[in-house]
Amino acid sequence: MLTFLQRKASGGALYLGRKGGKMRDSDRVYSKEELLQYLYKYGNIPVILFAKDKEGKYVYASENTEDVNWIDGGKEHSVLGKTDLEIQCDKELGKFSYEQDQEIIKTGKSTDTYSEIDDKGEKHIFEVKKNPVYENGEILGISGIISEVTELVELKRKFEELSYMDTFTQCYNRNYFLKKDYDAKQYLPCTYIMCDCNDLKKVNDSLGHSTGDKYIKNTVKILKSVLPEDGICIRWGGHYMEIKKEYEPFMKDIFRALPATLFIKDREGKYAFTTKVCDLVNAGSDGTIIGKWDYEIQYDKELGKRYYIEDMHIIEQGISTHTVDEIVTEDGVFYMEIIKRPIFNDEKEAIGIVGVCNDVTEITRLRNKYERLSLQDPMTGVYNRNYTMKFDFDNQKSLPCSYIFCDCDGLKKINDQYGHNVGDCYIRDTVTLLQGAALENSIIIRWGGDEFLVVTPNIDRHTHNELVRKIKNEQMKFRQGDPDTGLSVGDMLRTDMSMSLKKVIEEADNKMYLDKKSLKNIWYSN
Repeated sequence: MLTFLQRKASGGALYLGRKGGKMRDSDRVYSKEELLQYLYKYGNIPVILFAKDKEGKYVYASENTEDVNWIDGGKEHSVLGKTDLEIQCDKELGKFSYEQDQEIIKTGKSTDTYSEIDDKGEKHIFEVKKNPVYENGEILGISGIISEVTELVELKRKFEELSYMDTFTQCYNRNYFLKKDYDAKQYLPCTYIMCDCNDLKKVNDSLGHSTGDKYIKNTVKILKSVLPEDGICIRWGGHYMEIKKEYEPFMKDIFRALPATLFIKDREGKYAFTTKVCDLVNAGSDGTIIGKWDYEIQYDKELGKRYYIEDMHIIEQGISTHTVDEIVTEDGVFYMEIIKRPIFNDEKEAIGIVGVCNDVTEITRLRNKYERLSLQDPMTGVYNRNYTMKFDFDNQKSLPCSYIFCDCDGLKKINDQYGHNVGDCYIRDTVTLLQGAALENSIIIRWGGDEFLVVTPNIDRHTHNELVRKIKNEQMKFRQGDPDTGLSVGDMLRTDMSMSLKKVIEEADNKMYLDKKSLKNIWYSN
């Protein structure tokens, strides 16, 4: 006889055979547990379900529980009838989980914790949610769900790195310094050393940017080699850095991942079972979607029709699907990962669909944000040099393609005389100027500390010349009586593939420095 918790886990039975007519030997009445186990076995379901009695012993566990390398003895040993004290490879983790179970039974309070598990040398992080199970007001045991959140943690870490790290030098950036509250006694005594790479501009002009980049990286290497263990290096500006002693441990993000929804559909595509109702569907007054098609319950009717057609294709062809859909509602944009697999009878005939629906909004947004930040200059908001490596302009389709190299003259002078805040405004004003002059399909890239590249694909020579003229006219506003400030401009129009992209940019760079010299000569001659 099944226990109460086991009955709760299996939840009755479903007939998914032929519509109408006499039941054949090949048509079965499937328990919901059987159907769910089918999905677990073949569908790469990202969650684990379990139930425990009042003593903390497992009375139910989905088949994929033993796929994770945390059970002492491996797959040959069942978890049923055992506590975490007995099965966990990590005895401290097993003790923690067991004591947590006893606390839930005692207090009736749910828990939501994270555990790190070593699976054959790979670190995996799991979110474990536990809830008390009641009958007639009495706690009978615990039900739970385990979700892997390793990727989410890693994305959070990378996002943190991008927000507070200079990707070029792998030092912290100014945002990190501004985030931290160093005006506190806990950091005292604290040393601050400001360093400047002298003549970086001269190195770039005479030897090229690749040599200038090596100059910066070697500077960082030298600084890190003399730093104490608790010292940190911050890239303050284009080529300014600060060394700082750090005593506070690095704070970790707090995050959560939502568990998946499991569902079963019959051969007509109607819902026969679901673990919960998604907030993004229009459930009936009774709060259920059982017996309904997607085109009846989805707010987006076109999406509902697509799901129905997809379901019929799965039944007819016996294939599986795995999609991530963008769902637009009045409350905003959401992303849902949906895995569907056919259910076969003994005659290999598809008689239903078993699937999982997982809210991946947070992780999708993080992916998009991480992608955007990795290609974006944090101070100006335009693209950084990484953009040229990700997006290939070295192709026939972009031709003719305009390349305009611009240099903020006198940035170092402004920083030295008026401070970095004024220098930052100078850089942002340059971006505003370029954005105002650029065409709709132009791409603005911050190439270095004070250098910018404007790329415009599919442009004719006349329009290219007009764009260069417009930028040069606008840059005169920058000089304001100072011959050492302003914007120097060099350009190249690439019309064929005979010259490499690297060479094209180098030529535009060289013409920019010729423009810089000519502007100074004109100014001083007058």
